[in-house]
Amino acid sequence: MKEPIIKPSTESLYKWILKSFLKTALVPFLAIEIGFIVIYFSTSMWSRQETVYYLHSEVEAEMNQLVLEKSSGLQNQLKSVAITAEFLSLRFKEALANDPVLDIKALNRMATTGDGVYYSLYNEVEGGPAVFYSGVHPIGDVEKTKVLKLLGVGSILKDVIKVQSLASQVYINTYDSLNVIFPYFNVITQYPPKMDIPTYNFYYEADLQHNPDKQVVWTDAYLDPAGQGWMSSAIAPVYNADNFLEGVAGIDVTVNTFTQQILNMDIPYDGYVMLIGKTGNILALPDNGESDWGLKELNTFHYADAILKDTFKPEDFNLYNREEMKALALKISEDSDGYGQISLQNSERFISWSTIESTGWKLLMIVPVEKVFSSLSSMSNQLFNIGLFMISALLVFFVVFFIILSRRAMKVANNISIPLIEINNMVELIRKGEYFQTPPDLPVQELQDTANRLAYMGEALGIANNRLINTQADLKKNESELSAVLNSIDDIIMEIDGDGNLINLWNKNNNELSVEYAQSSLINIASKLSKQNKRFKDLIDEILTSGSNETVEYYISTEIGLKWYLARISAVESEERKLVISARDVTLQKNLEFSLIEAKEIAEHANQSKSQFLSNMSHELRTPLNAILGFSQLLLMESKDKIDEFQLENITEISNAGQHLLKLINEVLDLAKIESGKMAISLEPVSVIDVMKEAITMVHPLAEFQNINLICDFSLQDEVFVTADHTRLKQVLINLLTNAIKYNVVNGEVNLNYKILGDIVAINVIDNGIGIPFDQQDAVFNPFHRLNMNNNFNVEGTGIGLSVAKQMTELMNGKISLVSELNKGSHFSIELPLAAFKIQEENLISTEKSLFTKNSNYRVLYVEDNKANLKLVKRIFENRGNFVLYDTQQGELAVEIALEKMPDIILLDLNLPGIDGFEVLKRLRANKLLQNIPVVAVTAYAMNDDQQRIKKAGFDGYIIKPIDIQRFIDEINRMLMHK
Repeated sequence: MKEPIIKPSTESLYKWILKSFLKTALVPFLAIEIGFIVIYFSTSMWSRQETVYYLHSEVEAEMNQLVLEKSSGLQNQLKSVAITAEFLSLRFKEALANDPVLDIKALNRMATTGDGVYYSLYNEVEGGPAVFYSGVHPIGDVEKTKVLKLLGVGSILKDVIKVQSLASQVYINTYDSLNVIFPYFNVITQYPPKMDIPTYNFYYEADLQHNPDKQVVWTDAYLDPAGQGWMSSAIAPVYNADNFLEGVAGIDVTVNTFTQQILNMDIPYDGYVMLIGKTGNILALPDNGESDWGLKELNTFHYADAILKDTFKPEDFNLYNREEMKALALKISEDSDGYGQISLQNSERFISWSTIESTGWKLLMIVPVEKVFSSLSSMSNQLFNIGLFMISALLVFFVVFFIILSRRAMKVANNISIPLIEINNMVELIRKGEYFQTPPDLPVQELQDTANRLAYMGEALGIANNRLINTQADLKKNESELSAVLNSIDDIIMEIDGDGNLINLWNKNNNELSVEYAQSSLINIASKLSKQNKRFKDLIDEILTSGSNETVEYYISTEIGLKWYLARISAVESEERKLVISARDVTLQKNLEFSLIEAKEIAEHANQSKSQFLSNMSHELRTPLNAILGFSQLLLMESKDKIDEFQLENITEISNAGQHLLKLINEVLDLAKIESGKMAISLEPVSVIDVMKEAITMVHPLAEFQNINLICDFSLQDEVFVTADHTRLKQVLINLLTNAIKYNVVNGEVNLNYKILGDIVAINVIDNGIGIPFDQQDAVFNPFHRLNMNNNFNVEGTGIGLSVAKQMTELMNGKISLVSELNKGSHFSIELPLAAFKIQEENLISTEKSLFTKNSNYRVLYVEDNKANLKLVKRIFENRGNFVLYDTQQGELAVEIALEKMPDIILLDLNLPGIDGFEVLKRLRANKLLQNIPVVAVTAYAMNDDQQRIKKAGFDGYIIKPIDIQRFIDEINRMLMHK
């Protein structure tokens, strides 16, 4: 028998649809959804980690910046208080050194107790300081006089309280337990009668033992004996002329003031700031910080102990001794600023600190970690809940979907295959990366929903995939940028041992050292330094010993020549003797430096050659000019019957041309001196009116010749002085006045006046002449520039005068400005610093009897071209019968007057018109009759080189301008005594 043919069992449409659904739709769909969920949670976790790291960095930077800003503001306030305390100590010292002012009201409100306390009974009507003189020392007239002296600074104490917002009390304490304090309070009920003030920290912390630098110091927080609660004081020592500590000037700032300052600070993340002292004591702690540290700020005070001895905050208020701060205490105390994390009350806190340099205090900012990451945690929880909701929703959907398909499998068998195929195609396209699909129109609503959801899922996957791609691109970009930064560094990084042997070498460029290292020909870096070898090895040993970082510049001989490197050498913190060298090739800079030095030397040599050439040319030109001008003047002096009018006109032209050439030579020499830096400028007080009068006198003949009306306005009655060189200022004024006359119209006017503009004096030269075109106004101050005018104004000139005038004015710390309008005139203004120059009558009177006097008359010769200085010296000597003063403004006449008058002493200004003071001294020393007369230099040159030059020239002494009258008298006395 044949075995029966077993036909494969057939399945119902329900089972077939169910199996097909499970095989083609449900399982892949579940796999994709699970994959999506895994990707979703993975990317969320990764994103959170990155956000946490970034947020942590941002918070650290924000806290460091914020605490630095807050500490800087507090530093400025404390520095202001310290400066005020130092100022108060100076006033204290002056008050003790001066005689007291008798104040009956002050004496009337003072009384003495049976315990010997000398104190103030009541306050002044307008408010004044309280006085407490402890009975620990006997109180006599000397002590009461001291009280009167110090009460003289009472107004200053009140002013300090007004201007210093932090100050609660201002006081002065002395070594013998005198306390002058403002604002006023009843001292006799607050202080013990035998209070020994120098035993309190607000006194002894300023003494020489605790404060050898004698600077303003800040105390730690203490309980104020005066009843103002916890406070810290800025105290400044007051030493007398014998270096004895007379007392201490202090300004109290209450801890409550610091606390209010801190409470007013806006701190993010519900954080707070606190202030600690140099030793770690908490100076200020806000309310929200008390719970963190388990402390309660001390707002109740027991003064019974405070008035008898120093009272400081309890040990619990020392931050460095607290258990929570063990990990960071040393770091906070040693580092000026920093950042860390601590645990307070089982809660993590970020902490950042900064040091207030003037006091050594630390400003700490503390922020709860959970507040910083609260928004991030909330977002993470939301994302997690969204994920759970998606999973739940999918599970519900699959259950409902499966039940519906099972019940309607048979009914929709004929309509299910094609939609399933279409859905399967969508799944396949999504699997291939075509995430964004349009769902087909299906006859079965559930399948349509499935298609729609599948399309939505594909879209979500596509968005997530794009985000992932973008994230990967950003990471790749960041890696590229970091690589670019590293590749942009040209430095050579070397690792060496203590003997200079190379361990590693890194460099992006294949330079000479890299090539030699790659070829194993460079083994020891010290061997490449030849003559520098010993110094390099010593430097290595020093760095390894001290652990410091050093920068050194060295050169290495290579096959292509000498190479210079600037290296930073640092020791590696390890048990091995290793160092890291970061070397930068600076050969180009060094070669440029050597080139600049060589160019500078060439320029200096060229400048010297130019000066020598101009000097030689001046000599060569002046010699024939001397003959030309001399003989032409002789011819002009001949009687008119010897030369006719035509010859006179020719001779006049020769003389004018010679004078013009001489002026050109002088101006060129002045310009050369200015450009070479050899123009001698003597800055001293110069009378504006005197120099204006001298300049007007010089140009008056030229103005008359050209029919120009000179108007000089001296309407300001008080004599005005500027800081300038008298000769050079007069030269500048003459130049401007001459130009104003030459470039004027017929019957024109030139107005000369001056005005005081704050601390500046403006000397104005105003004319109504032809003016200067606007396009030429900037160029008129350039050397050798001449105005391009019409033939009607063909004026002789060199084009140097205004350039020399401008540069001379700038050498005198001034400036020249110009305002001009064509055919209407020009206005030149010279602006110079106002000089405070006034003869102090009381100084003249007080020094009258200090002059050296004998039964003989003394003759003094003063050679000075500055009338203000001459006037001052005359006032010093006037009304003294045994002194006769002779004077001259010209160095050429000094020898002649000295031979005629035979003075006992000669005062000689160095910066004179014509020959200078050094040349006058040579001529005096060359004359046998005058060579032993003492000669004192009176000069504005105050630099050490100038003084050495004066001594080397042979002067017997020198006096610096502006003249100090007492020193002037002492110098005259010394010279006459030695004579």
